[in-house]
Amino acid sequence: MTGTSILHYSRNPNPRLGLTVARYLQAPVALNFAEPFSEPQAAKFRALNPTQLLPILEEPGRPPLWEADAIACRLAMRMGSDLWPLDDRLPEVIRWISWGKATFVMATELICWEIGTKQRYGIGPVDWEGVERGLGDFHRAAAQLNDHLGTRDFLAGALTYADFRMATFLPYDHEIELPLAPYPALQAWLGRMQALPFWTDPFEGLDAPALPPAPPRSSYARQSPAE
Repeated sequence: MTGTSILHYSRNPNPRLGLTVARYLQAPVALNFAEPFSEPQAAKFRALNPTQLLPILEEPGRPPLWEADAIACRLAMRMGSDLWPLDDRLPEVIRWISWGKATFVMATELICWEIGTKQRYGIGPVDWEGVERGLGDFHRAAAQLNDHLGTRDFLAGALTYADFRMATFLPYDHEIELPLAPYPALQAWLGRMQALPFWTDPFEGLDAPALPPAPPRSSYARQSPAE
């Protein structure tokens, strides 16, 4: 392969996930902070991905690849990494990615959207009924995860991309304040994730403008019900 591969990313959750995997794998890609909806960049990114959403991986001689899971798979394949194992372990990894996106990841995304993203960009007030639904889904999924992680360090035994995907929104917990205390095995797993290279700060050394701050939860007109 000739030419330079480029990973376009931002500080939002899924682009952050793609960037974290790329840096963890030490993948040979150029890293480009992008603003795909800004007027100077919109046409370019619309041609790369009809939704204009990040992350996007450009590789010489291949169509643009978008979606964080697909990019993680591609980079792991390029690096020969077991982060995305291509053997009998793969169904287990896919199981946790699929289950997580429909339960734990979806619940944390809903809470993050209401308490973090909407407030950061002034999209509207917190929908506390939505937060309550997210918290209910979170507790159901967190209990199952806690039981599973009580006997293993990572979801599939050894670290895989399933762990990265499951934890997509947990780097934003300083804003959303998830009720993690009842789930010690889940907290221990999160500690192991936080100890991985680039997990806590995948933007280290990069020219990546910070996200606008979200207001502290104490400033909202209504607080979430006691968990």
